[in-house]
Amino acid sequence: MKKEKSDKEQAAKKEVAKEKLTKKRMKKLQQKKHKMM
Repeated sequence: MKKEKSDKEQAAKKEVAKEKLTKKRMKKLQQKKHKMM
């Protein structure tokens, strides 16, 4: 029971980290687009 909960928590943390990375990439892409224009 306890282990299952920690597994779910770790999975949630990974998802959050993934979203943060995606947002960072999007920002970088947008900045590149602005420089191109």
